[in-house]
Amino acid sequence: MIIELKSKNPFINLRLLLRRNFGFGSLTNFVLGLSMYGALFLLPTYLATVQHYNSVYIGRTMMWAGLPQLFIIPFLPALMARFDSRWMAFLGINIFGLSCLMNSHLSIFVGIDQLKWSQILRAMGQPLLMVPLSTITTGLIEKEQIGSAAGLYNMLRNLGGSVGIAILSTILTIREQFHSARLLDRINVFNTNTAERLQGLTSHFISSGFDSVTASSKALAAVDYTVREQAQIMAFNDCFLFCCNSFILQFSVDTFM
Repeated sequence: MIIELKSKNPFINLRLLLRRNFGFGSLTNFVLGLSMYGALFLLPTYLATVQHYNSVYIGRTMMWAGLPQLFIIPFLPALMARFDSRWMAFLGINIFGLSCLMNSHLSIFVGIDQLKWSQILRAMGQPLLMVPLSTITTGLIEKEQIGSAAGLYNMLRNLGGSVGIAILSTILTIREQFHSARLLDRINVFNTNTAERLQGLTSHFISSGFDSVTASSKALAAVDYTVREQAQIMAFNDCFLFCCNSFILQFSVDTFM
């Protein structure tokens, strides 16, 4: 980096990041990579760990984020010729953020049918954001600098994706532990609802042929599994909300700068 900054003719011109359009466009692209690749990491993980989907059902869920783009992308040049690219990017960033917000309300009952609509919305917002943003960011770059600009632009999106996955993995672990601890604070034998639930489960396992000691152990294990499952779902909701808030924060920065 130091060599590139000191060189008069650098291979990658890092000084381009100091330009207002390119700098803030690249920053938005970084956040796009964080949320886009982060969502691609979170949703399959949720489907595999919570819903216990196999690869076929995960693919059937995720395809709705790709198929609609095949019908949207061909019309983008005509739309960009008619409408201001800044407004298209504004619309795209809000649609993408809304899709992340929709995914922040997951529950044990949310599966392929419910997730389809947020995926379709994401498929609509992603091209509306990516293509106009690229045009806005690199539109004022000189021809001799376009190689450096394109390299930096794509690198920052991929870097955002790597950073995003690392951050979201950490958040997922920390928030799962947090929610698990909070839920366990309220679940104990002195709680009426917990006692009734354990008694009901114990009776169910006894009626299934288990002795009272084994039935009691299985009842405790079932409650423990439910708590950990709910904590995990709440952690996924926090991660999708983080992606949504990242877009809101970035939009606020771009607006005031």
